[in-house]
Amino acid sequence: MAKILKATFDHISELTPSVRNFFLKISEEKNFTFQAGQFMNLYIPNGDGEIRVPLSIASSPVNTGYVEFCMKRTHGGRVSEFFHEISGGETIKLEGPYGRFTLKNPGSSDLLFAATGTGIAPIRSMIFSLFQKSFKKEVWLFFGVRHENEILYHHEFEELQKHHPNFHFIPVVSKPKNWQGEVGYVQEKLMECIKLPEDKEAYICGLPKMVKEVRTILTDLGLSVDHIHFEQSV
Repeated sequence: MAKILKATFDHISELTPSVRNFFLKISEEKNFTFQAGQFMNLYIPNGDGEIRVPLSIASSPVNTGYVEFCMKRTHGGRVSEFFHEISGGETIKLEGPYGRFTLKNPGSSDLLFAATGTGIAPIRSMIFSLFQKSFKKEVWLFFGVRHENEILYHHEFEELQKHHPNFHFIPVVSKPKNWQGEVGYVQEKLMECIKLPEDKEAYICGLPKMVKEVRTILTDLGLSVDHIHFEQSV
């Protein structure tokens, strides 16, 4: 059952020039749990009232006592101003967890993840929870961004790949400046790298266009719609 909790912004880091990561320490509920891929509602002050902001949890549920979120800076708007002006120590009200974009029968098949932008948040939660539990099947992550300095959690995923040979991290940059890796779009690279998806489970999160096209590609390649799970970001 969803709960109302209080949390403190314990640590804030700059992931990219436009995206911040927020580490919130839950101050009251010791038994708080969630499933990887779920989201929570964050309530921020707005005059005499509050604004409800739904954000996917970016941290693994294996790590107890805190949650992480990431948010991209946008010009104007109370929500963006709040999250990009705070410096740590502030308290906030959380509600949740909510959402059905969660892992289905992990361990029964290889996993395929595709994300763009901050759509990586719930997928980061899923992937790290899997490897913290010694997941043995093959895992692919295709992560698309416009510029190479926008690859969220880049170092973390590279380190995970070094320690787990069954994890394959493929960042894809559509408008590179000085990038030596994959260039183009997630949809294109997925078709090049994944030839036989029939025995895989797929999880997709990001911009609607990418989500729609990846779903189409996977079904055309023979993956059942029952094995394709997705969530769209704005």
